[in-house]
Amino acid sequence: MSDATARERVVRAGTYLYAGTIVCDVRIVYSPIRYGSGDEHVDQPEDVIDQERDTYYLEYGGTEKRGAFISGGGCFDSIEEAMRRAEATVEGLTWQE
Repeated sequence: MSDATARERVVRAGTYLYAGTIVCDVRIVYSPIRYGSGDEHVDQPEDVIDQERDTYYLEYGGTEKRGAFISGGGCFDSIEEAMRRAEATVEGLTWQE
């Protein structure tokens, strides 16, 4: 495990209803690294390489197994930005206190 991975942590978690019936998980993970895409042919230069900067990753759980995060929702400069994106993306989102 890299030092950056060891410093990653869940900073917010909640649930939402997929198709109005299936409870799914959502979480926001803090990382001290904004991971680059590695694709210099498609992405902007600043998005290709890893950068040391506080980043908040939005992750969605699947419909078949609770606790399995199978879909990324992007990376953000603040937890508030990540929360707004999640709230705009899924229905019935409830954050845990």
